[in-house]
Amino acid sequence: MEPNKTFSQQLADAGFDKQDINQLMDCAKLIELPTRHILLKQGQVAKEIFFLVEGVCHSAYLTDKGKEFSKEFYWDVVV
Repeated sequence: MEPNKTFSQQLADAGFDKQDINQLMDCAKLIELPTRHILLKQGQVAKEIFFLVEGVCHSAYLTDKGKEFSKEFYWDVVV
């Protein structure tokens, strides 16, 4: 399915009404990120909202000793 249609369907499935979906679609920008791309570093505050259309997102944190621990995984939703 085309990314814009997938995103639109994900919003509808989440309960967004048509007007809200159209507003989000008007200001949304599709970006493709390479594997292992770091979206935000630990402690960094997000200035944007991200929606996963396709792929997997891995959330991890580092200890004071530099050891990485997986916190969560997010998968795209098959529509």
